[in-house]
Parts: sequence; structure tokens; C-alpha cells
Amino acid sequence: DPNFAMAYWGEAMSFSQPLWFFEEPDKGRAALAKLGPTPDARIAKGKTPRERGFLRAAEALFGQGATAARAAAHATEMAKVAAENPADDEAQTFYALALLATLPRGDAALPLRRQAGAIVEKVFARNPKHPGAAHYMLHAYDHGTLASRALSAARAYAKIAPQASHALHM
Repeated sequence: DPNFAMAYWGEAMSFSQPLWFFEEPDKGRAALAKLGPTPDARIAKGKTPRERGFLRAAEALFGQGATAARAAAHATEMAKVAAENPADDEAQTFYALALLATLPRGDAALPLRRQAGAIVEKVFARNPKHPGAAHYMLHAYDHGTLASRALSAARAYAKIAPQASHALHM
């Protein structure tokens, strides 16, 4: 469906892999451009406030500027989506991922790690088979002082995605 805005969002987001510090912003921008000529035109094609929020967040992520500034803007927009959709597991997990994309180095990251981890822990408690919740909990708690908090997610993730080498590795 050429009018399904979230398909373009999904294609664009596939060019951002913050947990591996890899992004292709030009390809993300090109994917979004297929939806419309300007950010406002693209956002307007979202059928619900939730969809428009996800599109605003993608526009922030693939806008102009340095990676860190775009990641911070994306996290800000995803915070709004998550706040407006507190029972939406996808809004919550993508917000946690957006926070993880902004982590500073070392122990300075601990507050954000705890925040992202708490978000996905709630999703994991509601839905222990949610692959994003388990995956992002592992990444959020990937620090010596927090690692024990990820044990349940590690055990679950290997069962949720047994064919994914990354899941088994974690």
C-alpha cells in the first residue's frame, strides 16, 4: 500500500542500527522521501496521532546535523510517543532503543541504562515473549553493575529467537 506511512518509517529505520554504532542516514532520508517531498507532508500521511509521532521521530533521526544531535532529537520525539501511548509495547521498546542510542561512554551512561532498562522491563513483564523487550533489556543492562538484571531476558531471548545468532550469543 503506497499510502501506508509506517512502511516507509520501517524502511527508513532499517538504516539506523544504534546498538552497533552503524547508520546510513542518506538511505534513511531516501526511504522517507518516497512518502512525500517534505517532512511535514510525510508526517501528515500518518493516519493516527501515534503514526504521526513515529514519523516525527524518524524525521528527527534522519534530519540534518551530527549523529549525536539527531539521536537526542529522536529520543525526545520517541519520549512523546511513549508518553502518549503508555500501554503500547512498540512505542515503549522503540523509546528505550532511542535512549540507548544516546548513551555516553562508561559509568556516565548508568542513569540512561537504568531508564531504558526500566522501560523494557515493564514491557517484558507484560509480554515475556516480546523480542524487542528482551533484546533491549540485555543492551540496557550491559554493564558490570547492572548485568544481573538482564539474566531473565537472556534466558528468554534465546528461546524467543532461537535461529538468531545474536540472540543465542547474548
